[in-house]
Amino acid sequence: MYRWMRRVRAAVVMGVTWALAWAPVGVLVGLVVDPDGSLDEMWFLIFGYPGFLGGVVFSIVLARRGRRCRVDELSVT
Repeated sequence: MYRWMRRVRAAVVMGVTWALAWAPVGVLVGLVVDPDGSLDEMWFLIFGYPGFLGGVVFSIVLARRGRRCRVDELSVT
């Protein structure tokens, strides 16, 4: 049970990290698309949610591919 919770926590942390990395990109896109702020969208969330999901998927793929390997032993293909 503890190992499972540890993997879920790692996936969530990776997702949050990716969301925090993509949120400023959303803000910059919002400044370009809507410079006067007339739209009511929260641009950081528009890019933050896909960033979170991308980080979780990346974490799952990395865990599945590198089950018994170190990071430097993983193949790109």
